[in-house]
Order: sequence, then C-alpha cells, then structure tokens
Amino acid sequence: MPHTLPSSIPAPPPPSVPAPPPAAPNRALRRWLARELAHLRPASAASAAACDAARYRTHFAADAHACLLLFHGLSGGPRLRQTYATVADCPQWAALCGLATEQEGELAVSFSHVAASHTSRPPASLAGLIPALVARVRRCGRAGPAAVPPDVRILDGPFLRVRLRLAPWLDRAAHTTRPGMVAQTLYTPALDLPAHVVRTDAHTPLASS
Repeated sequence: MPHTLPSSIPAPPPPSVPAPPPAAPNRALRRWLARELAHLRPASAASAAACDAARYRTHFAADAHACLLLFHGLSGGPRLRQTYATVADCPQWAALCGLATEQEGELAVSFSHVAASHTSRPPASLAGLIPALVARVRRCGRAGPAAVPPDVRILDGPFLRVRLRLAPWLDRAAHTTRPGMVAQTLYTPALDLPAHVVRTDAHTPLASS
C-alpha cells in the first residue's frame, strides 16, 4: 500500500532563481559621465564642505559616494552590496569613482564603510548639486527643428494627497475627506524642466501664495 503524506503538510517551495548581477554602464555612457562628473566636481566639493559631509570620512569622499550611488541607479541593482561588488569588478567605473586599487576586484573602501556613510552622511551633500545640475541642463539644452518654442510655458496644478501629520501647515478645519496639497508648477517644455514650483493647500489661489 503506497504511503501518502498528510494534506496538511505544505509542499516544499520551488527552487529560487538568483537575480542577475547589475549590468555595468557601457563605454560610451562612461565617457559621457566622466565629462559631466568633471564639471560637477567643484559643486560637489562646495556642497560637501557646506554641510561638513567629509567629517570622519577622509577615505570616502562625497563625490565618490555620489558616483557609487549613480552607478547603483543606472545599473538597477536591487541591493547596494550587489552594486558594490559589481563596481569592484569594473575597473573603469572604480577609477571614475576614485576607488580603484592595484588589487583587482577590491575597492579603496570596505562595504561596511560605504554602508555607514550611506546611512549617516548628510543628504544635503547631494541636494547641493541640484542647482548645478539644473544650470548644466539649461546650458546644454538645444531645441530641434520640430521642438516646442523656447518661450512656451505650461502652468499645471496637480493635487497630491498628503497625510495631515506629515503636513501640519494644511488647513485641518477644511471640510474635506481628501487632505492634500496643490503643486503649482510652471513648466518649460523646451528644456523639460520646471521653471517654478509653489505648493499650496487646495483652498489657496496661486496669486495669494
């Protein structure tokens, strides 16, 4: 008589397929990024100095941290540890980050050092790059023959739901079941950039904000 397992015992899970490692950016993208990062280095140094981002991190500069995060975003890696290992095996990108060593497959900083900086370095060290990035995009933006004229502006006001505890400045007395804010945005299509943004509650007109 064949022996059968009780129906209450769950079947073993199917074997999992490991995720592929993050893909390294190609040579053309690396060359372009090398030029752009060279333009951003003075702004990166100024931003890091303004918020003391290099304190206790003499071996892992803020621009190297930003470059590593850029690789993480471009490669689409699910975990920072996986991205760290991929950069270690990509000598061109390791050199671009300023983390290359003579030992193949090793970076100038350990992953524990990267993880500690990732959770403790002030976000302002990256936020300070935004004005420089916007100015760079504006200088490099070019309108093609069929592009939108450069003087066209679009005003949009999407409503964004926000919890009252995250936005105490919202009007709690307003009779609405959908608390939120309006992001009044003046948009420049030719540059694909917002020219001005004003946030208000849903009851305040733009002219009085």
